[in-house]
Amino acid sequence: MKIHLIYIGKSNKNFYKEAQERFVKRLGHYCQLSITCIPPAKNAHAISATECKKKEETLILDKLGKNQRYYLLDEGGRQYSSVEFASFLERTQLTDSSLCFVIGGALGVSEAIKKNATQSLALSKMTLPHHLARILFLEQLYRSYSIINNHSYHNE
Repeated sequence: MKIHLIYIGKSNKNFYKEAQERFVKRLGHYCQLSITCIPPAKNAHAISATECKKKEETLILDKLGKNQRYYLLDEGGRQYSSVEFASFLERTQLTDSSLCFVIGGALGVSEAIKKNATQSLALSKMTLPHHLARILFLEQLYRSYSIINNHSYHNE
């Protein structure tokens, strides 16, 4: 299974980089994971939130490719338990050879990105910094694969 994570942000903190590298390495046993970091819109502080989201929408769509299905990680999306997410992942792998997940920037994503997502998934009802959301998502992805493969990482 190929999994692509696209996110808006900067990776300038070592502890986030280290955590990401740890989960990428662990996930290498289960899937082909690629991660694309898109820098935030230039001059974001000088433009409106709507304009910023529109600029970031263009950047996201450029990385997605034409007609690619994607799942949006958004606080307003559907929440899964870890076991439910593992089940979702396992079912989805039966019909799709690749999955793409998108994490928006500090201001969120445009309505078009929300509307065109295959589904929106929430890691929490709380608003999370995109750096932390990325690490939390990678951890849950790893946890899901450990559940699917009956490995001891997940405890119930």
